[in-house]
Amino acid sequence: MPIRFSSKFLVLLIFSLMLPGCRGNSSSGLDDSPGISNAFFLKDTGGDVVITDLSGTRTYSQTMVSDGTDGLRPSQWKVDATEPQPEELVVIKVTGGEDISNESLAVSEGAQRFAIASAEDLRKGINVTPMSDLVWRISSAYVRRSERSDSVNYLNYLADLFLNGDLNGDGVVTYRDVLDFNPDDPRHTASLAFDFATVCCDSKSYVERVLSGASAEDLDTEIENLFGGNVSLAQDETISSHVGITVVGFGAGYVLDEHGERVYEPADIKTRFHVSKNRSNSYYLAAYPDSDSQILGWNGCDRVSADMTRCELETFLRDRVVEINFGYKEVSIAADYVGLGEGLSGEVTQDRITVDLPSDVTMKNRLINLSPGNKVSLIINDKPLLVSVQDVINHGDSVEFGYGQATLTDVVKKGTGTFSKAYTADDVESIEYPVTPSAQPINLQPYKLLVQPSSDPSVIGLAIEPTASGSTPLFEDGNVWEVGGEAIELSGSLDVQFELDVSASYEFGEGLKFFKVSPSISNEANITVSSTGSLKTRKDADGNDVIRRRLGRLNLGRTSFLIDFVPVYLKPYVDVYLGANGQVSGQLGLKSSMESSVFAGLYYSKEAGFEYSSGYNSDWSPVKPIIEGQARFRMYAGAQPTVQIYDLMGPTIDIQGYSETRSSYDLTSECSESLKYGIYAGLESVLKWEATGGEKFFEVVGFKPDDLRVSLGMKEGKIFENKINTCGPAPAAMLVNGNGISETIEEGSTEDIVRAISIENAGQQSLTWRVEYQADSYLAVYPDDGELAPGETQTLLVTFNNLGSREIREYRNIVQLSQVGEASPGTAVPFRRIDVNVVPKKISAPEIVEAFRRSEDPPTADIEWSVDPADEPFIQRFDVYLTQDPVLAQQKENNHENAAWKKLAEFGGAQRAATVSGLPGERVFLSIQAIGTKGQVVQAKTFELKERDDHGLVARTAAGAKFLTYDGGWNATSVENATFGNIDWKGQYIGDTPTKILSWNGPSSRYFGEEGFSNEIYKGGKLIAVAPGSVHGAAILVDGVGSEWLVAMVNESYTDRLFARPNTLSGSAALYDPVTNPEGWREILSRARS
Repeated sequence: MPIRFSSKFLVLLIFSLMLPGCRGNSSSGLDDSPGISNAFFLKDTGGDVVITDLSGTRTYSQTMVSDGTDGLRPSQWKVDATEPQPEELVVIKVTGGEDISNESLAVSEGAQRFAIASAEDLRKGINVTPMSDLVWRISSAYVRRSERSDSVNYLNYLADLFLNGDLNGDGVVTYRDVLDFNPDDPRHTASLAFDFATVCCDSKSYVERVLSGASAEDLDTEIENLFGGNVSLAQDETISSHVGITVVGFGAGYVLDEHGERVYEPADIKTRFHVSKNRSNSYYLAAYPDSDSQILGWNGCDRVSADMTRCELETFLRDRVVEINFGYKEVSIAADYVGLGEGLSGEVTQDRITVDLPSDVTMKNRLINLSPGNKVSLIINDKPLLVSVQDVINHGDSVEFGYGQATLTDVVKKGTGTFSKAYTADDVESIEYPVTPSAQPINLQPYKLLVQPSSDPSVIGLAIEPTASGSTPLFEDGNVWEVGGEAIELSGSLDVQFELDVSASYEFGEGLKFFKVSPSISNEANITVSSTGSLKTRKDADGNDVIRRRLGRLNLGRTSFLIDFVPVYLKPYVDVYLGANGQVSGQLGLKSSMESSVFAGLYYSKEAGFEYSSGYNSDWSPVKPIIEGQARFRMYAGAQPTVQIYDLMGPTIDIQGYSETRSSYDLTSECSESLKYGIYAGLESVLKWEATGGEKFFEVVGFKPDDLRVSLGMKEGKIFENKINTCGPAPAAMLVNGNGISETIEEGSTEDIVRAISIENAGQQSLTWRVEYQADSYLAVYPDDGELAPGETQTLLVTFNNLGSREIREYRNIVQLSQVGEASPGTAVPFRRIDVNVVPKKISAPEIVEAFRRSEDPPTADIEWSVDPADEPFIQRFDVYLTQDPVLAQQKENNHENAAWKKLAEFGGAQRAATVSGLPGERVFLSIQAIGTKGQVVQAKTFELKERDDHGLVARTAAGAKFLTYDGGWNATSVENATFGNIDWKGQYIGDTPTKILSWNGPSSRYFGEEGFSNEIYKGGKLIAVAPGSVHGAAILVDGVGSEWLVAMVNESYTDRLFARPNTLSGSAALYDPVTNPEGWREILSRARS
């Protein structure tokens, strides 16, 4: 049962003295001279004492706990604490030793006991005790990330929570009293706000578990069970007077803060510092790339300068993470690299690959020309591979080669690749359900997962519903079902937003120099839970007291980013979970809306190694629970994103957002029956590496992290508490329901964004409340204060309006709802976040209406495109790019910064058609992109430039050369400078229209005679091919895989020979050679004339 705090000092004093516990003689007579400290956990000798900074990376001093033979008394110790500054907070750790108290507890060699103190306190002497250990474990995450004054305030807050009286006689209760606590002094243990016997000293107590060497995770769970939300960190944004700014980055360069100090460089890729929340002016960071690098961009800034050298921070309401990204200007790829692209078919075994020859001529030739030593990337049978070729066998219709694993370090000699994408519902390729539902220790009903339509394309909406029929609604709106028996029922909805950011840089001779993977996910869950009867969940296979079922997996489309023309393939997916755990005696119904947002970044620098950065926000809006009896029950909902690289491995963010109801009968109440219940909420998240390819992943990418599992943070708070008395009115209890604002809007918006938040007085006395927020012209809350009678509810309207501003920015505010007067101890102050990202107007991709090349000298192309009329005011210009690489043209997310794309031309925002010159004579692909007025970029689908497929024939008439076409009637158009033959093949019909018409020269009798033949073939008034002999017939045919071939029958004396070649422009009659002329003429058959 959780510990209950009470101000009834007399009751606790008498109760604690009556119980057996860790009691002994008074502490009088101890050596209290300055600098003497004590290991009182309970009374230790022989342990190792280490003094470090808060991060544990710097050791200041070491010693051992005395056994009484070194001039100190048993359990005493003394260290030199002159190195740290007097005000610096340090960590004291005692490891191992022996307990010589009356309890004679066994002490594990690895048992660790802690305290946190200023260096000045340490010089005066402190006691390492169960109290100091509890406080350190509760506060460690907070003090490690907070400014010193905020840390001291929080330590004093915990001291006031745990202690009912002053221990050191200075007249106030502060954290110094925790450092003076002595468990061997009855006066000290009686001054605790809880009974010391509940943490010491039987075989299952907290003290015994610490001394036995229990893991930090197990001890955190024990603390949560003992103290729950009373020691939560949910208040950190309201109790702190400073915010933490974390600067982390990627690439070669450095960043200076406003004091000129380096806060990012390759040797130190993560820095954290603090800024006062009351700061009125902006904070600036300046970026300086190395000579061979450039700034790719910032994340987490309120504003960025046009040249991207300066990041401006304007708001300081909560902790922030700022990210800088640099990338190399130069790109160098290994000469033996071959890209084979996507969509290939064939067979893959453990050491050999057989690829069917594709229809694409370029890809076909690359396959045919593979040689041992080539490094190859390809997707075959939907599996991405990066391999090294060992031997090659050409089978005619396929190519087989032996292979070994290749690495990106083998392929990329220098260069940077980046990828960033916000996924939408359109990216969900499929939902994969578990084949066999996992066995549950209690009856967790089966569920189905449905994709719901959403008005916001960035939101993937999911509905979670039980599949069981015959359920009875418990809440009025029918969203919770009670089946009967010992059953748990959950239902609701889950909205998911998922973004992914990946970057990698390679350097000559050094391999992978920088790497970054940064997934982020936001969930909005509306979940209900109900249970009846008496039940308790058991441990799962991992020893966790939680039932969590994977409802389904959202498979998102595979994508890639390029380092020059080398693709790095990414496959993201999102697992959706639902679950519950705990213990119930009676009836329970809980309904809650949970919003959580987690960002996790893994950063690697060859100089600094690995760093992790994370940020998380969460809001909970519970409905007043239906409760009868005692309960401690939690419901989970969340989405867990994973991104796999080359389908082998990648980072996963394991998020568990939960709401929990705890109720119990308060034995200290003056009434005979008093039911006290509260709603707690939390968020736990872990970044881990999810492997399907084992160590092979690290071979491919070129690095390996030391730790495959990193905790990103845990946050819990008591957000509501109420007491039901049978003999008197309970105090006022404020229950807040409704969400803040988290929206992305486009520049120029004038629409109101409105959220309704309700405040309910669930207690039995009058409730006075008020709203506080940073006032400006964009945000309004009405009403902002009031008074509620018991049972009454007030609805507030929170309204944001961008007022038509065209400024690109991130608007941040916090609406805090406070209960005026006494609230339940330890209850977090409710607040709602206001996060509005103002982004550039989204413009649609230009649509290519027509694009074809002309075989002039030099070659030209005619292009016509269109845009959405609503986008025209926001388009600055159009850029036209060309590439000759078909693998590059396959990429869905093309990066025109890639050296393989050549910028051909630039046109004004009002232009819709153009003729461009300077095309290469070979096969070429075109991409046109629109550049917005705010720098936004969107591109049309890549288009292969081909000559216009004219459905006609050029013929000589008395009036000159005419181009003849048929579209239901014959048309004749005069043409100049046309070349053509006098014999034609009408080609394939599409409806009534002949297409692909060819002509060649021969005798006027067409099929008879020997004079007049030539080796030239014409189409559309142009010479398209020269055959290896006199042409007696020609046609264009399509093979079984969709490739077009030009076929010619030629005659040599008394022999007819049939030749074929790819249908591309060529002036050469040379025959096929797999190395020197892969597109040459191939002889199909030869037959003598009869």
